Amino acid sequence: MIRVGKGRSAVMIDGPLADGLQKQIRELLGPVADKMQEEADLILREAQREWPVDSGKSKKGFFTALTVTPGSFRIEVSIINKTPYTWFIKSTKVGEEEDAARIRSPLQTLVAKPARKVTRRLKKELPAILAAALNNDLEG
Repeated sequence: MIRVGKGRSAVMIDGPLADGLQKQIRELLGPVADKMQEEADLILREAQREWPVDSGKSKKGFFTALTVTPGSFRIEVSIINKTPYTWFIKSTKVGEEEDAARIRSPLQTLVAKPARKVTRRLKKELPAILAAALNNDLEG
């Protein structure tokens, strides 16, 4: 699945058109897109494993999409959940301190926070991955 745009105005493309776009993007930025997808899949598996709701709908509602921002060379792998009530799920986080137990959103704790951490790390790693891929293409 390909997502084109930003925020709520993004358009989801599925089927043969999405497959063709994804193939072209992966040919151009293969190792970079693969690394981003790998990291998103890790976050997604951990979030589903730790998800506090047992009904299964919100847990199974997660998927990843390659997101392309038109007018730029920006791509990202987005973790999306279309289940409407996912944003409102709360769980208790208990810590060591006396006042550390407070209501947290598992969407923030299990998806957004790890994604921000990975994004900071990948911003440093991805240029080297892209450079190595370009060198291999130029040499081979």
